Amino acid sequence: MKTLINTLAFKTILVISILFSFNSLSYSGIYPWSPLQKITSGYNDKNPAFGTKQEYFYTLFDWEFMVFERHQDSTSNICVLKMGTSGPLDSVIYISDNTGLNRNPSISYFGNSGFFQSSIIKAVAVWEYNRNGRWDIYASYFNKNTGWQTPFPVDTSNADKSHPQSVCIDTINFGITYEKDTDIIFKIINGQTHNIIYDTNLTSNESAICTNPFLSLDYDFYVSYQKQKADSNYQIDYRRSAKLPNWTQPDTIAYEGNNINNGFVNYFSGLIGIFSSDRTGNYNIYGNVIGSFQGQKPLTMDSLTDNFDYESYLFPIVTDGGFYNHANVYNQKTDSNRILFSDYFLLRDSVSVSDSSSEISLTMNRGIKFGMFDAFIWVVFNKDSLNFSNLYGKSLQIIILDINKISSTVPEKFELYQNFPNPFNPVTKIKFDIPQITGNNSSDVKLIIYDQLGREVESLLNKQLGSGTYEVTWDAGKYSSGIYFYKLIFGNFSETKKLMLLK
Repeated sequence: MKTLINTLAFKTILVISILFSFNSLSYSGIYPWSPLQKITSGYNDKNPAFGTKQEYFYTLFDWEFMVFERHQDSTSNICVLKMGTSGPLDSVIYISDNTGLNRNPSISYFGNSGFFQSSIIKAVAVWEYNRNGRWDIYASYFNKNTGWQTPFPVDTSNADKSHPQSVCIDTINFGITYEKDTDIIFKIINGQTHNIIYDTNLTSNESAICTNPFLSLDYDFYVSYQKQKADSNYQIDYRRSAKLPNWTQPDTIAYEGNNINNGFVNYFSGLIGIFSSDRTGNYNIYGNVIGSFQGQKPLTMDSLTDNFDYESYLFPIVTDGGFYNHANVYNQKTDSNRILFSDYFLLRDSVSVSDSSSEISLTMNRGIKFGMFDAFIWVVFNKDSLNFSNLYGKSLQIIILDINKISSTVPEKFELYQNFPNPFNPVTKIKFDIPQITGNNSSDVKLIIYDQLGREVESLLNKQLGSGTYEVTWDAGKYSSGIYFYKLIFGNFSETKKLMLLK
């Protein structure tokens, strides 16, 4: 039997999430993170997880599921929350059976076919459950019409199982990978009947230790994992299947030094394997483009020059081929744990979490639709407070499609321009100027569409912006012909203009 060796033999860890977003993304230069918000209280809650980032960017959800562990006395349960832009949308739901120990949950979900905005209709949560003196893999299936099903076993065979990860294939079937006795297992399961449709050991021919698998679905199935080398360090390999049961031979994502697997980034032009490596001394964050016609392409995702070690942990929700880093960072210092938040390359905020002996886990959601085309993201983590470990979060609005910063020249005054074209059908552009803001006068910039009765039709913008000239696109395809008004609001300044939709 293989002997498992701990790969995380370093003291300081930093977790970073990188968002690859559309080329039209506006970099405001203003700190946009929300204040710290308590998500749960009164319990010991740990290991939060949002849905697997399993496909390149098509849609944003109107809400998302988050799973986590809830510890009470000698038991621990797997719980789920619906998360919206303002936080939890309902009460905590227990999806495990309130017996024994349940840990390390992950979740994936499947939306309807709406473009850009989607609603979750099916989901599956998987986790480790300790029974009969070993760790098994269990799951629960969600249908929007019937809710969460009773948990069912995925693998209760001999040997411990760990690190389950899943992807939703369609409205019924899901794929799952996990570690079993230092091998990597992949299965496809029918969520309704619980029947196993496909089952394989991806590392059955490997004599080396294989651990820490991640799974992605980007037309093809991709499974990455760590494999121990002769020097006891780890390389990262992956296998791909375009058509089951056929799999490619193992290929290497990372070899030099010791490497820690952190899953995949899915984006328009391919797939990126994310990992941290000590190949240059301290641990830095790297990526390797693997799902591309260009072949593998090494990328340095982050290069940090201090004396700490770093581990990539979270990965993107809003994706594109342009490498625009939007990082959420976890740094375990020698005397305390702190989460560091950055905004478009710059450090903006930090939160003290616990003393250095506590284990902290973070998660980032896939993206909730906010306003016209914005993505609203949550970073959720456990934070110690009064002998409890509660879940806390910070949120951020990311402008994706509907606004461009078309000039960095500092305007002399606020100005709202006439939309162009006008009349229009159904898309028009609205331009405005934001001057230099001094002192404590920073405020959100709002751009709102009203009908002739003064009723709000749509909020196009609600975000802090730096000085410059901006252009917002409004697609009025779902509205009827007529006269509308658009209003720009910033602190005490407001200006309204008229536009005409002709279909």
